[in-house]
Amino acid sequence: TAQERGQVSQALLASLMLVGTVIVLLGVFDLIAPMTVRQIAPFDNSATWIILLFGAGAGALTLTAQGILAASGETKLAYAPTVIANLLCMAAIPMAAVSLHAVLALWSMAQLFSLAATLPCALRHARNAETSSDKGGASLILREAFDASSIGLINACNMLIIYFFREQWRTSASPDIVEIIFFLLRISDVAFQMTFYLFSLRKFGSLFARLKMRRSYLRW
Repeated sequence: TAQERGQVSQALLASLMLVGTVIVLLGVFDLIAPMTVRQIAPFDNSATWIILLFGAGAGALTLTAQGILAASGETKLAYAPTVIANLLCMAAIPMAAVSLHAVLALWSMAQLFSLAATLPCALRHARNAETSSDKGGASLILREAFDASSIGLINACNMLIIYFFREQWRTSASPDIVEIIFFLLRISDVAFQMTFYLFSLRKFGSLFARLKMRRSYLRW
């Protein structure tokens, strides 16, 4: 929608504000976290937390840049740097597997490389695509960004609750049952994500609506 309104730079600014706010809040949480929380990874080491924050922040901003480039038809510029960075990171992981920080640093470097490669292209496109029309202004873009981020926050909280119950159950169940259930959970998770993706497509949604209307007509 930002692409259609010519407000690409506002979309980038909204993502930067959201990511920056989350990083600051998580950094403060790391400073004030009680000792009981600090015993749980990744809070057990501030260096681990910092590496994760930088990598996650870069990855989040990269997604916005990729969306802008993909909407403008520059699919190769949007995804090729990320694919290359992740492949190089995967190839180097066996050499760094002796250290958790080294593995996390590789992953964080891959995210930063992806951002450094895609963000300049997105900024150049934003400068060329900017229009004088102001259909809602930057406040509308920020509200849309908050709406999209709230979905991610709800999903993250939901997954944390599921993981909490899963880990509590795992300690009292037999290993064979745990292995089977975890495998089935992974299959159901993939099926859920595929279903969610299909229903998010406009064409699939309109096709589903037409089939429903046709069924109602035939029943009538």
